[in-house]
Amino acid sequence: MLAMFAPDATKQREYALDAHFFVMKMWEQSFATLNATLLFEKYSKEFKEQFNLTGDDQASRREYFAEINSGEIQVPQEHSLPEKAEDWVKFDLPAPLVEKLQGHEDKIMVAKWTFLKPELTFLHLKKVAELLESHYFSVQLLPVLAMVELFAKEVLADPILTSTAQLARGRLIMNLGLREEGLALQIKSGSDKYELTEEERKIHFEKIKALKDEKDNMKDEEVPFNPDSEMTPLVVESIRIHESWLDYAEELLKWGEFVRAKTLLTEANTHARILKDQDSYAKSLLYIAQI
Repeated sequence: MLAMFAPDATKQREYALDAHFFVMKMWEQSFATLNATLLFEKYSKEFKEQFNLTGDDQASRREYFAEINSGEIQVPQEHSLPEKAEDWVKFDLPAPLVEKLQGHEDKIMVAKWTFLKPELTFLHLKKVAELLESHYFSVQLLPVLAMVELFAKEVLADPILTSTAQLARGRLIMNLGLREEGLALQIKSGSDKYELTEEERKIHFEKIKALKDEKDNMKDEEVPFNPDSEMTPLVVESIRIHESWLDYAEELLKWGEFVRAKTLLTEANTHARILKDQDSYAKSLLYIAQI
């Protein structure tokens, strides 16, 4: 947020790098928790006896983490983060971390139940990625995009946003001169498989058609938006499907997938018009005009 209101580009770069540092701390905390959890599961009986841990497994685990934070226990680094930029290019989540992400409830690692408003955190992560990309911090962007992908897949469980994040990582890697690795991520994203089917389009339209403004015939160029809504604070409760389509279409445009992008943009434009989402509506028109 500070970077968005920075007085100049130099200050914005400083704030962007601060945000990158924070994302790296999220990674470090998650891997430290993973290693500590695996150690506890392996020697839980011994730890309970040594430190007189009481309560059920979750309560004992919290007491155990308190002992770790005090430095009483040295945790072996069974899983570690990449140390070099080229290692982040081929980085993939270790299977034990993926497993723990689904059920960890102690709020000391990035996991499904850690965040009160995960959609808001996700939007902030995206903004950090945009800032780093705009200032050509490509190396620093690699772990941030990996975090965006993790968040979309494991926390939000949104396949479209996951594919979008994978395409963004692949594009960045290709721009760094690693064509094969970038194309591998494009294939992994399923970007050559996902299509907005007619059945899916109808299902999503049925959910919003009752919200359509009776004064709007969906044909006039002039859209009856409420001007007062421009001053309404943005409240993020969920990421709506047309917003996911917009992000995905934007990335497809950068890959040269114009036909598929146009299909998504056209439908996103309809949804944004019905839901009176002026920003998404304007964004969809801009992208359609570029095509």
